[in-house]
Formats: sequence, structure tokens, C-alpha cells
Amino acid sequence: MKNSKRPIPPLQKRDRKDCKIIVVMPAYNTEKTLLETYMHIPENSYDEIIVVDDASYDKTIETAKMIRREKPKQAWKKQ
Repeated sequence: MKNSKRPIPPLQKRDRKDCKIIVVMPAYNTEKTLLETYMHIPENSYDEIIVVDDASYDKTIETAKMIRREKPKQAWKKQ
């Protein structure tokens, strides 16, 4: 018996305007790697980035806030 499922086609450019892509970055003591990680995400590949801080005791929060000042598409949430 053949597999009757068809593969899902990739999003076309015209379909992209109907979607919102949100990147969620969990963060716990990521002061040293947060900016580097953020810089490796292509600018035009997302609509918003949410950094979720899980009670870090280093400067993760300050780093996330600095990124947000520079790039307004980034949000921050503290748990």
C-alpha cells in the first residue's frame, strides 16, 4: 500500500505576508552568548524575537534590554 500523504509544500513569498514568525529564545545566565546568538539570526527571517529569562543572576537582563534598544523587534520576558 502506497503512502497517500502528500508532502507539505514550502511557504511561498506570497504566503509569508499572512504569517508571523516569532523566535523564542530561552535564557538562563546567557550574558556572554545572548548577543552572539541574536546576531546569527538573519534580520529578515522573523517578525519578533522574545527572550524569556529564567531568573538569571548574571547580566542577561541588561544584555537583552540593550539589544531591544537597538532592535525594537526584540521583546523580553522575565519568569
